[in-house]
Amino acid sequence: MTGMDKSVVRRIVSEAIAPMRHALWLGSWHVDVDYAPLQGSVMGENHINLPYLQCRISIDPESHDTESEVLETLRHELLHLCCGYIDHPRRCVSEVVKDHDVFSSLDQSFTLASEHAVLAMEKVLDFNGLTPAKLIENGRRELVSGDQEE
Repeated sequence: MTGMDKSVVRRIVSEAIAPMRHALWLGSWHVDVDYAPLQGSVMGENHINLPYLQCRISIDPESHDTESEVLETLRHELLHLCCGYIDHPRRCVSEVVKDHDVFSSLDQSFTLASEHAVLAMEKVLDFNGLTPAKLIENGRRELVSGDQEE
């Protein structure tokens, strides 16, 4: 893996994010994306502010070799917004559970639930032909025609 230039990844995401969000019915969310190295084998991550429907997605350009990989990562991170309500109890629990070991165990459970929910959604989308490229195509068409209400 050699990685991609940050400017190329930024262009791919900037062209894809609005139609993909629209196709996933996430138009009411405010999403910012940054591009920086991430720890380990993490290709992307997100930080959700559920009460305000805000999210910051981080994408590691050096972890991606193709446009397809970037779009898969973008779709994955956007699908986490659909699971935002799974993540919300984690934030609530973090306020009251002061024992680090207990919270760490709960945090792992929340992460596992969220990741598996997203993976299941990805499989359903792929099975139905809704690849990232198809979501972008559908989203662009709907944005132009105004078929979808937010």
